Amino acid sequence: MATVNTNTTDQRNAVCVMLEHFLSELDREGDITGAKGSLIITLCNMMANALGLPDAERETLINSARLIRALKVKMPYEIATVRGGLTESQLQVVCSALMRNVDMIRSTGILTAEADVLESVHEWWDGSGICNGLEGENIPVGSRILSIVSAYATMREGSTYTDLHSGEEAWIEIESDTGSHFDPKLVSKFRKVLEDYYADRHDTASGNILLVEDDEHTAAILSRRLGWAGYEVTTYNNADDALENATQDGWHAIIMDLMMPGTDGISLCKQLRDKEELNAIPIIITTCRSDKDALQESSEAGANAFSIKPVHFEPFLKYLAECRDSMNEEMRVIAN
Repeated sequence: MATVNTNTTDQRNAVCVMLEHFLSELDREGDITGAKGSLIITLCNMMANALGLPDAERETLINSARLIRALKVKMPYEIATVRGGLTESQLQVVCSALMRNVDMIRSTGILTAEADVLESVHEWWDGSGICNGLEGENIPVGSRILSIVSAYATMREGSTYTDLHSGEEAWIEIESDTGSHFDPKLVSKFRKVLEDYYADRHDTASGNILLVEDDEHTAAILSRRLGWAGYEVTTYNNADDALENATQDGWHAIIMDLMMPGTDGISLCKQLRDKEELNAIPIIITTCRSDKDALQESSEAGANAFSIKPVHFEPFLKYLAECRDSMNEEMRVIAN
C-alpha cells in the first residue's frame, strides 16, 4: 500500500484549513460557494474505502471534497443561482470561473493533485461536460467519484440552484444520469456505499427529535444538521399538527420556534406540558428574539432551554446529548 509523507500531509492539511476558512468568510459576506456540510467528505471517504484507493489518492480525494466549494468563488450570482440548463454563453462564463479558481488552488504549490481532480469534476462520462471535453476513463477517477458524491450531497443538502431532495429522490436523479453524466461502475459502487451509510446512521441514531418550525429554510438546516449528528427528525410547520402527533413517538427532545402563525411556541409548549406522557421530554425554544421577556416567557411555559437564532450547533448538539440529565436544572440558554 502506498504511504503518505506525514510532513507533506500536514502541510496540505494546513493549506486546506486556510482555504476552508477563506470560503467560510466569503459565505458570511453572502458569496455563493454551495453546500458546506460534512456529508460530501464522509461519502468520499467511504468511496475510497470501497474502492481500496491508495492512501495518497484517498488524501487527494478528501482534500478535493473539502475544497470543491472554491470552484464557485466569485461566480456571477445570476449564473450560480440558475435552476436548469445554462446557455452556451453562460457555460463559457462558468468554465472561465472554474479554471480561474482551479488555478488559485494550484498556485498554492502543494495542492496540485487536488487542482487536477477539481479541474475535471464537471466533465461527463459521455464527453458532454464543460471545459476540457474529457470522457470515460480519461477523466481522473477522483474527479469521477467527486462528481457523483457532490451531486448527491448537494441535492440532499439543498442549495441556491436545487431544492432539498430526500435520499431516494437524490438517488433517482443520480441513477437517471448514469452512463451520460456519471461512470456506471462507480455509481454501482456508490449505491452500496449509501446503503452502508444509512444503515450505520440507523444503528447509531441518537434519538428522535420533534421539530416545529414554520420557516422552510430554517427547518431544512436544523433537520439536516441534526440528521448528521445521528438524530431522526420529524418536522411540522405549525403547532396544531405537532400537538396532534406529539404523543405518537418517543421523543429525545422537542425543538420549536417561538414565533409561528396561529398557535405560537409559548402556547404550544404549555399545551405539551399539560400532557402527562410528555412531562419528561426536554423542550428547546429557538427564536430571533434575544430580549429577557422571551426568555422569561419560555421558562414559565415549561421550556428547558432557549437558543437564539441562528443556532450555534456545537453547543446546541452538546446540550441535546446531555439534556436528559438536565431536566431538573434551571432554564438553560444555549450559546457559544
